[in-house]
Amino acid sequence: MTYVIYPDVLFAVNFLLNLVVLKAMSRMLNKTIPPLRIITGAALGATYSCLMLMLPSGYYGIKVFCTYVVVAQVMLYVTFGKCNTREGVRRLALLYVITYLLSGILNGLYYVFGFRNIILTLITFIILKICVEICIYYRNKRKQFYDVVIELGDNKISVRAFLDTGNSLREPISGKTVSIIEEVYIKKLIDNINLSTKYRYIPFHSIGKEKGALDGIEADCMHIDGKTIDKPILAVYTGKLSVSGEYNMLLNNEDWSC
Repeated sequence: MTYVIYPDVLFAVNFLLNLVVLKAMSRMLNKTIPPLRIITGAALGATYSCLMLMLPSGYYGIKVFCTYVVVAQVMLYVTFGKCNTREGVRRLALLYVITYLLSGILNGLYYVFGFRNIILTLITFIILKICVEICIYYRNKRKQFYDVVIELGDNKISVRAFLDTGNSLREPISGKTVSIIEEVYIKKLIDNINLSTKYRYIPFHSIGKEKGALDGIEADCMHIDGKTIDKPILAVYTGKLSVSGEYNMLLNNEDWSC
């Protein structure tokens, strides 16, 4: 039996499926990705699918390696940017899971309806989107707390942090986002550190208080959930941020909107 494959149709179908997978990933990773980057990543994957038709038969191992490792990593890099090894493995695993989920849905619908076309893909997209939104809902309900590691010089501290959606505080000179941390943790972080170039003055406005100011410092880096923030600004809070002691730091919401 002879099969006729149209490159333009192959590209369009793969592009749309890649688009669905990458968009679902951005939602699951809780990242807002510019549409152009998602489109570019999807187009690269679709282009590779078309180029595969031009390769000679055989070399199965090489083709599998290129498809599932090289091209997959290129798509993820173009779409989501660079990351550390741990986050890279996490992204790749999520790509596989969503891809296989999508493949299962497509095969199931094909078995039931007996045809493949753009409508089938759109139905799959709707089903997958609903599933992702449900997962995001329950994920966000429980994942508002993070374990944060902050480094300054030779000092390193670990602190439990809460993602405060109402915290959009910024340092006025640099415009950097500011997270708030309890004083007891700052004292551990700045032990034997020269703060002459690290001190920051952070004015703020709040409800019930016309204006005020917080002392702050600039740390070297902050590691959280596979993400590293260079030279974060930390405002010092002299009291307890949580009455129950559930957390000791308030993360800036804007660090998670990009």
